[in-house]
Amino acid sequence: PFAEGITRSLAWHDADPAGRHVVNTRVNAMFERLLAANRKAIAEAMA
Repeated sequence: PFAEGITRSLAWHDADPAGRHVVNTRVNAMFERLLAANRKAIAEAMA
């Protein structure tokens, strides 16, 4: 079930804060650009 799987996934994530809680700024910036482009495309399509 989902609840069991997500519980295990969160435990795995929380077990290594130094290695798994680090934001990759390059990847984060890429996703921000993708989201901005998506928002713009949706706004233009709805206009």
